[in-house]
Amino acid sequence: MGCKPRIVVLGAILALLLVPRVVHARIWYIKSDGTGDAATIQAGIDSAQAGDEVVLASGVYTWSSQGGRTGFRVARLGHGNVLRGEFGPESTIIDGEYLGGVFSGLDVGAVRIENLTIRNGLPYGGGNGGAIALSGNSHLRTREKIIDTRGVFHAMLAG
Repeated sequence: MGCKPRIVVLGAILALLLVPRVVHARIWYIKSDGTGDAATIQAGIDSAQAGDEVVLASGVYTWSSQGGRTGFRVARLGHGNVLRGEFGPESTIIDGEYLGGVFSGLDVGAVRIENLTIRNGLPYGGGNGGAIALSGNSHLRTREKIIDTRGVFHAMLAG
């Protein structure tokens, strides 16, 4: 009889170890003045894990205020991230200042861009992709966005 309680306890421990744990996505809050969870959009994306959201507070995020040399883009998108404006495209603006592109990504999987205005992006080499340039295994979903830029979108996706 002394073995039965041990088996029950071991079974209960094993069951707890095998139960899937809920992992909560984190929200990285970015402010245009650099005082959020990360100083720049790129720093927020770099800190985020797949499934996390990078939320931009209302404001204008310019190419020069965001570092300006991130592969000639405001930011490189991260794998499986959501990038969204907090209150909508009228109040959250990403401005390439015609100095470089806005967003790029290589093999980033499924990413979402929501509630943003993207403007004044300059495509690298004069081609396409001034707003968003994706290549490889990348899938983009957008919602509530305003894009006003040269060479809006360029994609070379693996298929």
